[in-house]
Amino acid sequence: MRPRDSKLAAWDRKYQGEHPRWRGPSDLSIDILEGETVLELGCGDGKTLRALVRGDHRTIGLDFSRKALLSLMKRGGEVGKAHLVQADCISLPFPSLSLHHVVAHHVLEHLEAEERRTAATEVVRVLRPGGRLHVSVFAKEDLREGKGELVEPSTYAREGILYHYFLEEELEGLFDALSLISMRTESTARMFAGKPIRRSVIHGVFRKGL
Repeated sequence: MRPRDSKLAAWDRKYQGEHPRWRGPSDLSIDILEGETVLELGCGDGKTLRALVRGDHRTIGLDFSRKALLSLMKRGGEVGKAHLVQADCISLPFPSLSLHHVVAHHVLEHLEAEERRTAATEVVRVLRPGGRLHVSVFAKEDLREGKGELVEPSTYAREGILYHYFLEEELEGLFDALSLISMRTESTARMFAGKPIRRSVIHGVFRKGL
């Protein structure tokens, strides 16, 4: 089995259940103007996509897992307004300079280093001048960093799925072809099973030059 095929099989297993894998409301909030087009990379079973479809704009949800897209379609509702595409984020099936917004909400951390660079190049290619990238990734010091098999620096495999933990400067360097608008690391402490845990996420917004 080729490496990407084995990763696809691992993600397909995530979406075999009857209930949504990712639940609850999305914390994503971006301004999309009427008539613009927004693409979500790795839309999964629709948690973030549900927040994106509201408004008079075109929304595209992309995932390379057919089971994820079928799970999303099965639940219907407002995500029915989105155009769904089965494809890989390292080879986007869209013309250059065609999209106003790209949303990468917890997808880049599931790629190997070379795949992350390829995906970043593809994002830059498809964005229109002035277009924006809205990205969220797991940060170092997240409670799950170090769990699983180390496969690359700061990258661990668990149940066939990769988890990479970023530094802010690493994420900024990945998209050095874009202008950084904002970046912040959000760390939240919680109690789980009577023990303190920390969730740590980097949120960034980038813009393509005119």
